Amino acid sequence: MITDVNNARPLTDSEAEAQFNRDYASAQYDASKIMKDYNLDDAPGQVKDVLTEMTFQMGEAGVREFDDALNAAKLGDYDKMATEMLDSKWAREDSPNRANALANEIKTIKRGK
Repeated sequence: MITDVNNARPLTDSEAEAQFNRDYASAQYDASKIMKDYNLDDAPGQVKDVLTEMTFQMGEAGVREFDDALNAAKLGDYDKMATEMLDSKWAREDSPNRANALANEIKTIKRGK
């Protein structure tokens, strides 16, 4: 059950969905700022999707800590990006299943594409 922290009552399904949509739109916006800063605007869609999901979970500041992964993406080296994603506390302790799934998604991208 999801509760409204301001009113201490359960959210309706439509309220929960609306909150999720707001949070996801915010994550998309923050991920787009990261992509712009690392010149990833022309990166494959999987990169945008993965960065959005990471931003949804960790926030913009948390994803910016993955500087080596982001620089690898800028170079089109997606295998290195995946490796750098997995070389983190996030992957080892916080969310290993999610980290592995997202790294595997990145590994499907062909180098330089």
